[in-house]
Amino acid sequence: MGLAVVAPKMMRSACFLVALVLCLIAERAHACGVEAPPYITVESVSPPEGATGIVRDAAIQIRLRRWRNDSGHGSTVSVKVSRQSDGLMIEGRLDQSALHLGVTRWQPLQPLAANTTYRVAVEATQALPLPSYITGLQSLVTSFTTSAELAPALELIGKLDVNLVPSTAPVHNYCHPCGYDCRISGVRPALYAYLSGPTVRGGFDWFGYSSWLVLSDHEPVTFNGPGSGTTASASSFTNGIFAGPYLPRSEVLKLEIPRAAHTPFCVAFNAWDAAGHWQSAQPLCIPPAEIEAAFAKLDASSEAPKPAADGGSEVAEEDAGLVHAADAGSERDSYAAPKRASTRRAAGGGCNVSDRNGFALGWPVIAMLMLIRLRRRMR
Repeated sequence: MGLAVVAPKMMRSACFLVALVLCLIAERAHACGVEAPPYITVESVSPPEGATGIVRDAAIQIRLRRWRNDSGHGSTVSVKVSRQSDGLMIEGRLDQSALHLGVTRWQPLQPLAANTTYRVAVEATQALPLPSYITGLQSLVTSFTTSAELAPALELIGKLDVNLVPSTAPVHNYCHPCGYDCRISGVRPALYAYLSGPTVRGGFDWFGYSSWLVLSDHEPVTFNGPGSGTTASASSFTNGIFAGPYLPRSEVLKLEIPRAAHTPFCVAFNAWDAAGHWQSAQPLCIPPAEIEAAFAKLDASSEAPKPAADGGSEVAEEDAGLVHAADAGSERDSYAAPKRASTRRAAGGGCNVSDRNGFALGWPVIAMLMLIRLRRRMR
């Protein structure tokens, strides 16, 4: 009789502990933004099937569809290019930096042969069978024929331009555990560099261009191919905006300049196409005296930080990363804001770490209290 009474209690306790552990694990994964590798199906290949007149140094772009995956074993993508006449495999580089956007690209290590047909075989594979809810192609085979030409040289039309503008930046009092969805409690004085880059044209422009517009102290970054560049010495501040792909227009963007006395700030610009052709602009450095004068103007005109009336409308432009050309004193066209990325946040940017940790710990506590209450009802 005693065992008959104790067993149900032990079962309820065990269920309680299992539920609590599962809740904590789920919250931990949610808080740090962990995402399982997705299942992938193939949607299209460009150049399309039967295309002719393709330049010999063209890139091949594969459009993919990403599917939810709960197994922890996602798909891998392979691209094989061969000469159709004899099956000779062509060496190339698979760029999967944009795989999270459903795009991967293949580039030949050497220009392809002229007036030759090539076969492209794309395959998505995974360790486990695909779930029933996934539809689409696991493989796709196409072909295209080259011309005798290479892509034209990549060109930058115009030069870098910088305007220093006193403004305001948001003050955050809360951020999502994964670092986004920050709530704005007010604004603070801030000095921005409004940056305009050259117009990009030429190259292999089928899929647009990518670029880095980088602001650094002491010296400009240097480029040795596509990417964000490097500095010769340790820089205390480096902040960049990545844009791509975008239309071949000039850019008007902005970055905040942190307070640093007697320090020049330099701007560098690098652009490239999908085939790896790249070109960088002549860097531009702002003298320390000009920066100090701009901060003095900011201090003279700034007011004490005040709460935003509507939760952030006063500083929405900062979060968008877009500056209208008229605001920067330029006649260049503005366009949709590119994706922003930085190697180091400017002073005052980002979220409060203690707020994120507090939020991340809140859900397990709430779940534990709910489970305790449920356990008491089951007694």
